[in-house]
Amino acid sequence: MKHIYLLFAVFILAACSKDKFDPSNPKNVQKVELLLDHYIDARDQRVLLLPQKESSHMSISGFEERELGYTYKVKAKVYVSPAVVMDDGANSWFEFLEVISKEKYTGDQPFEINLVHSIGFHSGGNLAVKNEAGQFKYGRYDLRFVNEQDKQHLDELLLREKEIKSAEQFTAHQEYLRKMALKAFVTHDPQNWGKGYLVRSLKFNE
Repeated sequence: MKHIYLLFAVFILAACSKDKFDPSNPKNVQKVELLLDHYIDARDQRVLLLPQKESSHMSISGFEERELGYTYKVKAKVYVSPAVVMDDGANSWFEFLEVISKEKYTGDQPFEINLVHSIGFHSGGNLAVKNEAGQFKYGRYDLRFVNEQDKQHLDELLLREKEIKSAEQFTAHQEYLRKMALKAFVTHDPQNWGKGYLVRSLKFNE
């Protein structure tokens, strides 16, 4: 009887090990539990693997209800394609299934976001920011500025992008932004919770 219990335990452990998600070798239609952080970044959707809370380096689609300023525990399904199909150049991603829990973020310390996008966070140029009739947008989220000079500086960079006429100018602009590594320190906007960031300051390499 002891041998039967031992074999049963080995079988259960083997099954659990088999179902463990491996980000280096994602399995199609495998179901996982994820933690979605309280913010997103132009280069990182902040999708964390549970239970270890490590970055998955994968995006999640089908969850348009996600709001800034909240953490979510969700169920999702892995999709793997033989060809690159995502805007970020990936051939694997998570498809949202359901929310397990939602919790409002209560921290008040500024955190850092990239203002230069990677592939998959396009705003019409290299910047992950755009100006729509005077309203600055970061993806689908609003940006409000503490410092008017920071706002003007970003507007100047956006105007510079619009003035690009040649491939040489485009390459030079890319290099300029790469050297600057333009980032911002932000908090969730208390006047627009769930839908925007309050930009406290900009950060440049140069």
